[in-house]
Amino acid sequence: MSESYKPHRPSLKRLLNQVGSRYALSNQLLLLFLIPAFGTGLVFDSLRLETTFLERFLVATVGYLVTISPLIVARIVLTGKLEKSRPLLIASLFLLAGFIRGITLLNVEMITGQHQPGEEFFRLLGGPIFTFTSLTVLAVLVSNYQRHRESLAALADERYRLQIRSAGIKTKVKIQREELLSKVSSLLDPAIAKIQAKLTGKSSTEAIESLRSTVEDVVRPLSVEVAEANDEIEAESGRAVIAEKAPMPRRIMLGEFLLPLWAAIICSVAIVPGAFLLEDPLDSIVIVLFAFLCVVSGIGMIQKLTFKLPIHPVLAATIIPALYAASLTPIYIIAVALNWRVSTEQIGAFLIYAAVVGGAIFAAQFAQLQRKTTTESMAAVNQQLEILNAALRQELWLNRRRTAAVLHGPVQAALFASAMRLSQTTVPTPELIEEVSQDIQASLEKLNSPSNLQGETISSLLGQVVEIWSDVATISVEISEQLEPEIAGQPLASEALIEISREFITNAIKHGKATDASLKVSRLDKFRLIVELVDDGQGVPPGAKPGFGSKLLSELSISWRQDRIVDKTVSYAEIVLSHEN
Repeated sequence: MSESYKPHRPSLKRLLNQVGSRYALSNQLLLLFLIPAFGTGLVFDSLRLETTFLERFLVATVGYLVTISPLIVARIVLTGKLEKSRPLLIASLFLLAGFIRGITLLNVEMITGQHQPGEEFFRLLGGPIFTFTSLTVLAVLVSNYQRHRESLAALADERYRLQIRSAGIKTKVKIQREELLSKVSSLLDPAIAKIQAKLTGKSSTEAIESLRSTVEDVVRPLSVEVAEANDEIEAESGRAVIAEKAPMPRRIMLGEFLLPLWAAIICSVAIVPGAFLLEDPLDSIVIVLFAFLCVVSGIGMIQKLTFKLPIHPVLAATIIPALYAASLTPIYIIAVALNWRVSTEQIGAFLIYAAVVGGAIFAAQFAQLQRKTTTESMAAVNQQLEILNAALRQELWLNRRRTAAVLHGPVQAALFASAMRLSQTTVPTPELIEEVSQDIQASLEKLNSPSNLQGETISSLLGQVVEIWSDVATISVEISEQLEPEIAGQPLASEALIEISREFITNAIKHGKATDASLKVSRLDKFRLIVELVDDGQGVPPGAKPGFGSKLLSELSISWRQDRIVDKTVSYAEIVLSHEN
């Protein structure tokens, strides 16, 4: 299980798209910003200012409100304009909000007497940097989470459609068949009743005329109409009642969820204002670079050691933030060695910030991972829907074909044969009338036959198709002995295979002028077959319009195509072997 749960390695393009997504100004992001906004106001400021908790809480509240206010205004102004990712615009808004935050908090501290000389640079630089880094990380987190939720909802809806289609496929086929037979009966029964009435007469002339007119006026037009009719497959709509649960792996590989470079960039950028506030410029640069190297080297080494270490996700959510914080502990030692003015408490606050960053990165990766897994599940469900749709099209088409074939074949033949038999005598005997009636009735009963391939093998049927063209082309057929019985056990797949093979071969010889062709039937998976014809013909002429054959292929296959490879034409189709389970 764990091997399949691997997160995408974040790229700059992916991160920019997430930062600029429509979720970057959402309520979720504004609420999550409460954590860093009040965290820095209540914790970090307590380490540098002699103020009460209430004073810090009021300053943090003001800072939070002035930061989200321009974002809310921008969201209102940009309503309907953020469907497309706009990373530059969103980044500019984050920096603007941070600049407003810095100026506002500087004025608040001056008014309340909390301002200390030399902190102007800290506020004016720290506001934009702090706000930008915090909101950027949160935007990635919210984007991944919300897109994951949307994928879950879409998966639930697709599963709902699959369940409805699975439950209704047999009913649809049964209804279609009943409608076909009802239509045939409504048109054919009166004509047959008329024939029966004529048979009881003393002369066979009227009966013969009635038989022939039934063939010409009823049976032939009806067989064509049934064969060429269309069955529209309506797409099930509606929302799933039961929400889809997020996939939760039992194990993940710890090292795969560590991102040393991105974490180092975020942490080192975030420390810039505080470093320049507490130290001189040269030491500040050293602090920033040292913090960057600590995270890159420390987390990088841990990543290599734990890249294949399986761990439960809940435990990983606890360990990973601690690892990010632990990677910065060397700052305690270097601060003493270089006599930095930064206090132990302030370093501890920075470690807490690193842990929060690590937790946010892990949460964003895990949400993205779940979305990936959900997307893969949805692709599998869509494939199942595709197979069911193909099976339904296949069976509806074959139902029409069977009915049309029986009308055109046994029914028409029985009526003509009856007319010919009656024409041999002026006055039909009761025995002849009974025999004719039985022949007509027997032909009508074939309308309820489940298959037109009873008593035939797949090889013999394919052989019959090949035999038709044996004088003009050499055609070989390849199908495994193990696969043939499985296909024969599925009447729908059998008929679809024969029809598609016939169409491929006919097109290759008739339109492509092929003289040599090889047909191969193989299994794609437990649900699907592959039919592939390779021939030396020219393929379908350029610009040729799709005709009845293309419609037949589309209705009987999941998908089909024709490619030109070097000097060969390859016709390929996937068909449903079985849609059970």
